[in-house]
Amino acid sequence: MNLLTQALSPYDQNDDLSRPGKEWQGEWDSWWIYNGHHEKCFFVKAGLEHDDRLVRVILGPRGEMREIPLSRCDGGPVALLDFNTEISRVEALEAARWNRLAELAQKYPEAASVDEIYRQACDAGKPSMLEVQKRYLAQEFVTAAASAEWLPSTYRNDVFDPVGWLQGGIDQFVESSRLNVFPTDAILNLDGDWMDSSNFHAEGSGVWRDGDMKYRRYFTDYLQSLDDGEFVVRVLYRS
Repeated sequence: MNLLTQALSPYDQNDDLSRPGKEWQGEWDSWWIYNGHHEKCFFVKAGLEHDDRLVRVILGPRGEMREIPLSRCDGGPVALLDFNTEISRVEALEAARWNRLAELAQKYPEAASVDEIYRQACDAGKPSMLEVQKRYLAQEFVTAAASAEWLPSTYRNDVFDPVGWLQGGIDQFVESSRLNVFPTDAILNLDGDWMDSSNFHAEGSGVWRDGDMKYRRYFTDYLQSLDDGEFVVRVLYRS
């Protein structure tokens, strides 16, 4: 705990701003070792569930009791953690979903992408993006994909784009979901650098989603590159 406190201390929002020669980098007001509900916890390698180096916090930030199965934990030495099982599960699940989308698309007339509809609309005048979106969503394949029970509701948001997913290919579709398994809003690496998506946003591009994807790739690759002796722990912080 002392080492974690020391690592986080440079980013304390309550730090004294008047100390000369120190650049203030406040990121948190308070923090707890906490990984949310158990489905967000790290997987533990089979047979190592009782190792006393594993971190499992029984009480949440509000004093609530947490039920964490032995197969999960809030942190521990990398040698005890299983990063591959969840990655493999997500990759297989997303590959199956992409294939089902491809099969579904074969049952309907070929659907146009958002960009194609926008270009067509531009030829007829100055289109509104709302009208473009309506035309896109009204296509038979897109409508069918939106009601598919095997596609989770989380996919039906402001970036719902089954045509784009198919055009991007199965590898891109799977990769996008793989990079959502581990990343949280920020990571404090072993060099003491507090990293979030703003570190990967190209200034002037205006596309924050690109920076977010680069950050998630960095987070995932960094986590999987750690040596067995390194220690990883999830922290909930309030800013």
